Amino acid sequence: MNSLTITASYAALIFVGGLIGFLMAGSVPSLVASSIFATLLTIAAFGFYKDLSWAYPLSLSVATLMTLFFTYRYFATQTPVPLAMALFSLLTAVLLYKKG
Repeated sequence: MNSLTITASYAALIFVGGLIGFLMAGSVPSLVASSIFATLLTIAAFGFYKDLSWAYPLSLSVATLMTLFFTYRYFATQTPVPLAMALFSLLTAVLLYKKG
């Protein structure tokens, strides 16, 4: 699996997660944040497609920020969804780090 596929898949997952948060709980911040981060990841995926040097640091930075955010949300809510997303974000960051 290459960095383009990892980043594009992660962008889709982040956006869908925010959309689900909005539809189930009416969380506008969830929708806005997921849209922003999914857009950044989509830009990074485009950078990987064009083989641009800034794509790797951008995607790794977003994955790291998402890991920190979801870890915080897990400890604040003690629910399994943020923990699963934190672990998935960490896995994404590790895969991107290994590819870079």
